[in-house]
Amino acid sequence: MDKRTKYISLKNPFTVFNRVLNIRFDSTVLQDGFVVNISDSCVYSKVIDSDCVIICVHVHDMLIFGTNMRVVNETKKLLSSHFEMKDVGEANVILGINIRKANHGFFLESVSLH
Repeated sequence: MDKRTKYISLKNPFTVFNRVLNIRFDSTVLQDGFVVNISDSCVYSKVIDSDCVIICVHVHDMLIFGTNMRVVNETKKLLSSHFEMKDVGEANVILGINIRKANHGFFLESVSLH
C-alpha cells in the first residue's frame, strides 16, 4: 500500500466507504431504469407509463416522491432489497424547507432562522 492510499484510509475511512456506497447505489438505480439528473447527480428519476418517481439523495438520507404511492412503494422495495434502510415516514422538513400538505397539493416554506 502506498503512502497516499494509507493516508486516505487513515485520515478519513468514511470517504472510501461513502464512495463505494455511492457506486453501489448508482449501479442499482441505473440498472432499474432510473436516470441521473444532468443538473444534480444526487437526483434520479424514472418514468413508468404515465407515472414518475424521483429520488433525491443527501449524504445518507433520501427523499422519494412520485405521482402515486405505487411507484414510491416499488422504489422503496427495490432499494430495501439492496440496502439496509429505515422508512421514517413522510417528510416535514428537508434541507431547511417546511413541507405542509394542503387539499390540492403541498406548501413549501423556508424555516425561520430565529
